[in-house]
Amino acid sequence: MKRILPWVMSVLLAFTFLNISPSSAIAADNIVVNGSFETPEVEFVDFKRSIEGWDLSDGLAIEIDSKWVSKPFEGSQLVEMDSYSVTGIYQDIPTEAGKTYKLTFAFKGNPDTPESKLNVGWGDSIVANLSKTAADTEWETYTYELKATSTSTRLSFDNLDEISDGMGSYIDAVSVVEKSLAVIGEFGRISNLNHEIQTVSLSHNFTAPVVLALPPSFLGSHPVAVRLSNITSNSFDVRLQEPSNFDGTHTTETLSFIVLEAGQWKLDDGTVLEVGVHNTSTTVGRNLGSSSFDTVNFSSEFGASPVVFTELQTSNGPDFVYTRQQPATTDSFQVAMQEEEIKTDGHTEETIGWLAIEASDTGNWSGHKYQAQIVSGIQENFVNIGLSGYEEGPQLIAAIATYNGPDSAGLRYQNLTNNGVEIKIEEETSLDEETDHTTENVNILTIEGSGELQAAPAS
Repeated sequence: MKRILPWVMSVLLAFTFLNISPSSAIAADNIVVNGSFETPEVEFVDFKRSIEGWDLSDGLAIEIDSKWVSKPFEGSQLVEMDSYSVTGIYQDIPTEAGKTYKLTFAFKGNPDTPESKLNVGWGDSIVANLSKTAADTEWETYTYELKATSTSTRLSFDNLDEISDGMGSYIDAVSVVEKSLAVIGEFGRISNLNHEIQTVSLSHNFTAPVVLALPPSFLGSHPVAVRLSNITSNSFDVRLQEPSNFDGTHTTETLSFIVLEAGQWKLDDGTVLEVGVHNTSTTVGRNLGSSSFDTVNFSSEFGASPVVFTELQTSNGPDFVYTRQQPATTDSFQVAMQEEEIKTDGHTEETIGWLAIEASDTGNWSGHKYQAQIVSGIQENFVNIGLSGYEEGPQLIAAIATYNGPDSAGLRYQNLTNNGVEIKIEEETSLDEETDHTTENVNILTIEGSGELQAAPAS
């Protein structure tokens, strides 16, 4: 100890305290014991073979420094990963196989060593190899989402890549919390829907619900658009609207619906989705002077272009109207409204709801198999689209994903089974009887069964 104290004093004198506010990185459900290294309490610095919650895997001792040695990220103490030998510490934490956990910790460099290294382990895997220079003395928090494979998982930190010089990496505020899932959605089927308003009641109370209920089936041959209104926390109104060249009375159709909480979410399998709304009066069409689209930016960039669905949430304007889209990129998509072809002016402002989800051929959402895919080559004739063998009847949400043809158009479906569905583009006929349509891409989401859907916040 006499050999160590002079060095400790020199380190203390060399440090400049940083103005760093404590963080709430450790939540109440943190399953790490002593994650901010407050036990045992030390007046200055101490060296232990083990401390509450933590054991030594490599090195001579665990070095606990008080705030008089270096400013902690939170609380009054921290751990330095080199007490005259490279250091490794670990803790075996209780986990549940298959569940996702969020690991958070704070790391900063030591100003008295050229490079501070930190290896982070989770079970048998290395989560991260981090490095900071002597100038990197600001705390930085790191967060990782990790799956457990057993009832006990070893969380470890070491600086075994460093040289043993008595000065090492600083860590603090270690937290592991279960990635909690919440109900963010509900989906099902609407039967016997016609031109009359039907109220759909929901079993879950939403805060900011976005409704997607399209396309309709093809039991009646007159063109139709689905119109939503009066969306509340636990219900919404829906009806079918025919264009102005028909009498407005339509036979009963069937369609699926999905209601999702606005926000950015992550499924248990890691799939990311975002849900939101966009207010606009932007209208496109063959007989309009402008065919510009609005750009809607995602909160954060997707790894690949997502599958996007849009639908009007309001019925502020009485005219027949669809939404039309342009292909999405990783950071945005474009959307506008489209009235019947005979119209030469725009539509009043409406709210458009949207869903963007990563493509998946074999996804699982709260125990429900699902597919999110982009299908090309859809025209005015029904095309069979194969599905991946559902055991229980799937629900269908679909939207035209391109604007290759400017004629006013929506989608219709028929013969939805566990193994496939037939979809076509339907032009309305307010201007002329011609209904041929060029090929478009169609975004399709199918989900098995019905019920509630869960996800966790994406960040």
